[in-house]
Amino acid sequence: MIDFLNQLPTPLISLIGFIVTISFLVTIHEYGHFWVARRFGVKIEKFSIGFGKPIIKWHGRRDNTEYCIAWIPLGGYVKMHGEHYDDIRDSQAATGCDSHSEAHHDISDITDVGDVDTTGKDVANDEGSFLGLPAWKRFLIAFAGPGVNLFFAVFALWLLFIIGIPALSPYIGSVERHSPLYGHVEAGDRIVSIDGNRIETLTDTVIHLVDNMGNPTTTITVVDSDNISKQAVVDLSHLPDGSELDIEKALGFHWEIAEVGQRQPATVDSVVIGSPSDKAGLQTDDVIIRANDKPIANWQDFVTVVQANPNTAVVLLVKRNGHRQQLILTPAPHRQHAAIGYAGVRGRFDPSIYDKYRTKKKYSAIDALPMAVRENYLQGKLIVKMLGRLVTGQASIKNMGGPISIADYSGKSLQMGYVTFFKFLAAISLTLAVMNLLPIPVLDGGHMMICTIEMIRGKALSERATGLLMRLGLSLMLAFMAIVIGVDLWKYLLN
Repeated sequence: MIDFLNQLPTPLISLIGFIVTISFLVTIHEYGHFWVARRFGVKIEKFSIGFGKPIIKWHGRRDNTEYCIAWIPLGGYVKMHGEHYDDIRDSQAATGCDSHSEAHHDISDITDVGDVDTTGKDVANDEGSFLGLPAWKRFLIAFAGPGVNLFFAVFALWLLFIIGIPALSPYIGSVERHSPLYGHVEAGDRIVSIDGNRIETLTDTVIHLVDNMGNPTTTITVVDSDNISKQAVVDLSHLPDGSELDIEKALGFHWEIAEVGQRQPATVDSVVIGSPSDKAGLQTDDVIIRANDKPIANWQDFVTVVQANPNTAVVLLVKRNGHRQQLILTPAPHRQHAAIGYAGVRGRFDPSIYDKYRTKKKYSAIDALPMAVRENYLQGKLIVKMLGRLVTGQASIKNMGGPISIADYSGKSLQMGYVTFFKFLAAISLTLAVMNLLPIPVLDGGHMMICTIEMIRGKALSERATGLLMRLGLSLMLAFMAIVIGVDLWKYLLN
């Protein structure tokens, strides 16, 4: 299956990954609301996967709920009876019931958005309505959606930890003189803990360093090749905005695994027949030394030159059988990105040079559960912290990603295999849960906040107050989505 996907155009793979990701995560999210609401006796009028015109729809035999799959796979929804006051009034008008005649409200009450309740009797008399439930039940229905996403994130990581998640060990490469680590750690040292938290992988390191941004003292513990422990206390409180995107660069060091690849010469492994490289005369075992009179130290240097010169002649100096030879290569425009050059040649790499850095996060079924909870807690905390830094202007908006970013990463993770894609699903599920739990009206967290206020006050917020909060929440979310999509367009189209 993975081999088949890798043969498809990149945009199509991204589209497939996006549809699978969003459809699955939204389905389980909405099913959470659906399942709990049904248990509390709420009538479910519609359960839709996707938006727009239905591709297929049917009605449940027992509950008469309309189930449908729609054309636009960007989400889904559960429509519960009596979610809004207008729904209840319409329902009661259809049955000839009018409770408003019994209610009297002084005109002066309209200024008190917290106490006016024009629908109390409507709600009480409407069987199977969402608003007719006690606040604590509505709270649980609202929590059920993100709750299922949290459960899936933990379950997915628990399962992956049992299987074993491929990862990279955090070996430090070169350390620059201006780095706070300079003089305390050396190339080849491996990070084993940050502020007492155990570090196993490069990803663990990045998560903890970013989480500690703003802290004046962070203790990084490493071990050298002789297994001797060393410590460095660094100040992360004055890092420039946007440092979370490249935390090691902000701290003035490099990962050894990146530098190992850069030390490999630009040796040709194979040439595509009929490609620009074939026409230029490149052959297997050629070592590319210079391109347009610029030194080529590694394969990435050569790739950079090729990509920057579509339809432009590039003068190559290669070493072949001990002799130097000059060739003229004219990269063709890439079939998916015309502004990028394509040469049709593959570099040679020795996979064994990376064996030192390969590791696996693998635990027993019992140990995997607390590790899965811990991992999700750390990442969830980091999401909330990054949102706070974005709001206060301490973090770059480049950290934000919308539908285009999700499509891009879902496609890439699909190409890398099932384990990587499943881990990606867990990460997006966690993000979906955290975002939905924010106390913003129109989000699940906003509904939970309103229910909490109702439980504390002992009575519901008025229809007017609720409507005002919902409009405010909707405005915030529309503004947020506009920014996210704008950043996406800038990253993928304009930049």
